[in-house]
Amino acid sequence: RSSSSASASANHSSSRAFYLTSVPNIAAQWNVDAIGLPEIISGEPLWCFLANFNVDMQWLLSTCPVLTSVPQVYLCHGERGEGGKEIELLAPKNFRCHRPSLPLAYGTHHSKFIVIRYSTGIRVAVCTANFLEVDWTYKTQGVWMQDFPPKSSPWAQSSSASDFENDLILYMQKSDPKMDVSFLRNFDFSQARGILITSVPGYHKGSDMFRFGHMKVRKLLESEPIDSSFKHAPLVCQLSSIGSVEESWVTDELGRSFTSSLNLSSSSSSSSRVSAFFQSPRKQNTVEQLPRVPVKLIWPTVDAVRNGFRGYTAGGSLHLSKKNCKPFFDRYWHHWEASRSGRERCMPHIKSYTRAVGNRLAWFLLTSANLSKAAWGSLVKAESMLMIRSYEVGILILPSKLPPLTQPVYSCTQPLPSMPTPCSSPRIPPVLIWDPHHTESPGRQSSDSMASADIVYCPVPYNVFPSPYGPEDRPWVGDQDYLEPDICGHIWTPHGAP
Repeated sequence: RSSSSASASANHSSSRAFYLTSVPNIAAQWNVDAIGLPEIISGEPLWCFLANFNVDMQWLLSTCPVLTSVPQVYLCHGERGEGGKEIELLAPKNFRCHRPSLPLAYGTHHSKFIVIRYSTGIRVAVCTANFLEVDWTYKTQGVWMQDFPPKSSPWAQSSSASDFENDLILYMQKSDPKMDVSFLRNFDFSQARGILITSVPGYHKGSDMFRFGHMKVRKLLESEPIDSSFKHAPLVCQLSSIGSVEESWVTDELGRSFTSSLNLSSSSSSSSRVSAFFQSPRKQNTVEQLPRVPVKLIWPTVDAVRNGFRGYTAGGSLHLSKKNCKPFFDRYWHHWEASRSGRERCMPHIKSYTRAVGNRLAWFLLTSANLSKAAWGSLVKAESMLMIRSYEVGILILPSKLPPLTQPVYSCTQPLPSMPTPCSSPRIPPVLIWDPHHTESPGRQSSDSMASADIVYCPVPYNVFPSPYGPEDRPWVGDQDYLEPDICGHIWTPHGAP
């Protein structure tokens, strides 16, 4: 393990919002503070919950051999047929394997999520990588991770149930109702440096409509005092899969949720505003509406995949079919530009959403959820229900919801510094930045706030102001033939020889 990775695992830097995963075949400078799966599943776990879509059991156990000595491991996976049977066959006796029920067609268990219990606390990690060697070796991925103390510990800040605690338990009970997670009530999640954003299959109505999917994001952003300088900031969606969606869903449903803010919304409640949000533009002139902002979809071109580290093979994990590559997308395509992280040729499997002005981010969302209705949900029945088909887990970094960053960060596996002391000074929400070397001025007001506020660094691997496709650029489409040899000398014929 590299010293930089070890440092990242030990420090859990409070000024860093999340981590990138290490990539062996790039320069060492680009792996500083990057981590791998052994840095997450470390120490001496007493209990472990693993959730993922694809699982290579042999690789998982060889990479994290500590799992074989954990008294109890729950594995929720999305493998069907022979893949599911192989997992069951290869799983050690301390594993309980489970594929969550999928009540709606076309759904998947797509979450990438880890919960570990130690004698000293709980670790929660939200990932974007499958439990596959190639995902943790050759692809651009992200990990959010935090440790939490027992409520009985002097490190605990609250003995009450927090939103993070309730969301965590609700999701885990939904994914495996037979699993007892009541012990999680004994741990203090009040200082979570992110908000869980989950998707659970079903028709969600009433208050439940705002517990999951993009409508939860909407509810949260409606109460977030986002600086007015972000009013026209584009919505950047960086993806590794695109489903069957209409332009109206991208811009007027998902887009409305992701461009909400306290400053721009009317004073009525979330539930009463839903129908107003979705009136046609011609009918909205009597309603205080959110501004329609540009949407930028970051998606690798054919040339980017062809010249990437693994050539066309990497395109097998970038899911966009000819059927779903609709003409309207041509107005939204933008390049995967990741030279700033040394990952230009390391194709993305990370999925993220954000809005940026200068060096600042209004918020940042790291998730397993791609651009699909199955993942985020779609409003149905006169917009009275949110229909979700798949399981997903993400983490939303909101400046106003971040705890004070002046306190040491709790760790379940490393020696702890001195006890935290209460902070009595007025709280100023931290500022999220995406590039510590970015020189573009964010403006006088923002400069003043940055001078007095804590800085939280989001190591976004790509350019948040991406270049649009040119006339000759084509998006990677996985079920299309590419006969020009890639960097490895191979062609791509997914349906057999041309």
